[in-house]
Amino acid sequence: MRGELSCSSAWKVARTVAHGKTNVRARPNTHSQVVARLDPGAVILVQRAQGDWWRAKSRNGDRFEGYIREDRLALQ
Repeated sequence: MRGELSCSSAWKVARTVAHGKTNVRARPNTHSQVVARLDPGAVILVQRAQGDWWRAKSRNGDRFEGYIREDRLALQ
């Protein structure tokens, strides 16, 4: 139906992987500027973007919004 969001566009809770820092990028590619670096296991909100990339934003604390590659996320 028009005007309704699909379940795939809803924000979901995720964690960054348990090894190493995770870069949050300004655009969904590895050449884009890093806007934040997240600690292992950080809890964030994500939404499917394009290809292997997810749009990400903070749940609280330091505010950021950008993109993270799927292999750096543990979806809950």
